[in-house]
Amino acid sequence: SVTGVQTCALPISCGLPVVSAYHTSMTEFLDDEVSFLVRPKEVAAANEKLCWISEYYRDQEFAVLGDEETKEFSKHMRLVYSDAVGAGQKAGAFKERILSEYTWDRCAQRVADRLKP
Repeated sequence: SVTGVQTCALPISCGLPVVSAYHTSMTEFLDDEVSFLVRPKEVAAANEKLCWISEYYRDQEFAVLGDEETKEFSKHMRLVYSDAVGAGQKAGAFKERILSEYTWDRCAQRVADRLKP
């Protein structure tokens, strides 16, 4: 999704690696080749506080990040810090993917293809 790509656009444009939960729109373009992923075991509907911010979140499912997932995030962040070269290679591969597959022209074409009868 364009929204998911936009979420990662800033770190990508700065050449930074992405550490993310593997859930919702992120699954469309993130994988282990280009990012450091945590795969949550549970999802839950947005709580009322989040829905108060925007009705968009109502009935949306979000990753539940428990102790195990938090430890996995920590492991990935330590790896990014300790292996800057490897993390940079993933970041570079992700940037190449985004620049080749998620241009406005390609996204517009995907929308047009979905709208065709």
